Amino acid sequence: MEEKISVIVPVYNVEKYLEECLLSIINQSYKNLEIICVNDGSTDNCAKILEEFAIKDPRIIVLTQKNQGVSVARNNGMRASTGEYIGFVDPDDYISEDFYLELYSILKEHNADIAWANINYVNEQYKVIRTDSFYKLIIYNLADKISLLSNGAVWNKLYRTPILKENCIFFEEGKIMEDNLYLIKSLYWSGVNVTTNKVSYFYRQRLGSITKNNKLIEKKQVDTFYSIVSIMDFAKEQNFDKKALIKLKNFLIRVLIGDSIVKNNSLKLKYINLLGRKYFFIRKILSLKIIKFFYKKTRNLDGSHLIRILKVFKMKV
Repeated sequence: MEEKISVIVPVYNVEKYLEECLLSIINQSYKNLEIICVNDGSTDNCAKILEEFAIKDPRIIVLTQKNQGVSVARNNGMRASTGEYIGFVDPDDYISEDFYLELYSILKEHNADIAWANINYVNEQYKVIRTDSFYKLIIYNLADKISLLSNGAVWNKLYRTPILKENCIFFEEGKIMEDNLYLIKSLYWSGVNVTTNKVSYFYRQRLGSITKNNKLIEKKQVDTFYSIVSIMDFAKEQNFDKKALIKLKNFLIRVLIGDSIVKNNSLKLKYINLLGRKYFFIRKILSLKIIKFFYKKTRNLDGSHLIRILKVFKMKV
């Protein structure tokens, strides 16, 4: 019999997209699914939609909590899960019909711990804006795993459950940029990773999502700093080798500065050293009040805010 896959869906005020998301999961060609939907205190019709789907499909389990954020919702879903494998789908996204069949198959074929699928970034009109595409790869060392990262996405993957639960890998609660540390820990504690270009996760780019909401931009920026420091602390604690550290720095540059600046190779090379030599300085000034003050003074959504901050602190760029 097929092993069970637990699919965790954190739900908050996404009535416009929720049905499409759930249909893409329940119509998977891989049938042995446990679909755990965590209603994070939605105030729209999400609760009703979830109830209707749960009546029709016994694989759907609905958990309800007061609004505490996506990290708490995912963590509660993980704790309730009983599958041998765990996957995440955000409620405004959707997945290919063979998504979990393909990921499960390559995990079993290579006795792997994490399987990766393509990411298609789509707009509201379902047009693919860009794609993070993988050929079939079998990855053994940490540096190569990190080198595949273009973002901190946790949802285009399938994880062997013991890797997550035995190493107590949960999302940091109360943070917006919660995926990055979770993902780095997962890659570190996992064995073989595999990738495929046969299926895709469709990540919807929409106005009003948590990472696009202007009201949350400042918190996102502050949480980004905390995320980076937490990742670097973890790398130091686990004594990442030199190759892994170099790949990690490149990933953190992308997180910190954003694609618009990372694409400039000359700036990229300068920032590689920043995250090494200046780490303890950043750690020292990492006070919520200080960060908020400087972001209020220098904030710019194209990434140039960081250059201004570094100049304020007399760091060469």
